Amino acid sequence: MSNRPYTAYLARRGLQIMRDAVTIALKPEQERIIQEQMASGRFQSVEEVVDTALSTLAHQEDEQLKSGDEALRRMIDFAETQSVKLPPGEKVKDFVHEGHRY
Repeated sequence: MSNRPYTAYLARRGLQIMRDAVTIALKPEQERIIQEQMASGRFQSVEEVVDTALSTLAHQEDEQLKSGDEALRRMIDFAETQSVKLPPGEKVKDFVHEGHRY
């Protein structure tokens, strides 16, 4: 299985895959989850479980970004259609982004 789906996810965090095999320390709960997934027969190796988990995480993050973009578009559309008055030089988009900082 290719590591492409989560390579971009890691890159966004300033990380990169340096080699094919990496040693990591798992918490007991994480190890239990991996063992349960393998015991279910769905996965044949730890690598498959981790690969699927990271791919899923990357996909979820992409979906959240898309959802946030859609919410921003809706807010801007609402402000424009309802003739919301803002101070000169201010944009709805700036206020929305300002709110995300807190």
